[in-house]
Amino acid sequence: MGYHKDVFIYQRRKPMRAFIIQHVDFEGPGYLLTWLQKNNAQIEIIHIAKPDYSFPTIKDIDLLIILGGPMSVNDEKEYPWLTHEKNFIRQAIHAQIPILGICLGAQLIANSVGGKVYSNNQQEIGWFPVQGIVSSDPTKMVFPEQFITFHWHGERFDIPEGATLLAKSQACPNQAFQLNRRVIGLQFHPEITLENIQNLIKIDGANLKPAPFVQSAETMLSVSNEYYKSNHDIIDQVLSYLTQ
Repeated sequence: MGYHKDVFIYQRRKPMRAFIIQHVDFEGPGYLLTWLQKNNAQIEIIHIAKPDYSFPTIKDIDLLIILGGPMSVNDEKEYPWLTHEKNFIRQAIHAQIPILGICLGAQLIANSVGGKVYSNNQQEIGWFPVQGIVSSDPTKMVFPEQFITFHWHGERFDIPEGATLLAKSQACPNQAFQLNRRVIGLQFHPEITLENIQNLIKIDGANLKPAPFVQSAETMLSVSNEYYKSNHDIIDQVLSYLTQ
């Protein structure tokens, strides 16, 4: 599963073949599936923590999505598949495959190309604002000047060499980056659904200890549908941008 020398340059085919790397059962793709289904994509989910997982051939991928998870990218001894996953991500970047990484997925992208991942100064869990940063490069993805989105993380990534910072928050200065035209990493969770949040609280609710940027379960679950809709609009924009 090491790095291959063969280079396959991304070429769009129809229908789109989308592969999702999922690290744990309770952090699923959420609204991402809705977008992919609306766009008539062929979808395959790779459950990488299970012993029978396998990666597709790079040239068969039209879109790669890497989801979140509770482990750290630095836990390679405990989770040996992390090494294989980083190698695979490097191959996909080199082949100019459109890639979206969310939370752990973004950290894996950053780390696979040399960026450090380490503990943030504080946990960021719940609905908190993020500020978009307009790049001087007109080809970069543009996020809203400010929007409220969902967070569930205690680590952060450094922006990889050659990448552009696209968003920040008060609790975490690096919330989104873009590497070349085809790769975007998000520390936050715009794909989130009510079911996703319920699963996170059920499995990982021990993290909900009072802190400046940690909300209660009741607060997280009480937001209006507009919170979800505005975040799903961001997914629409990001995936349309990556696959256009």
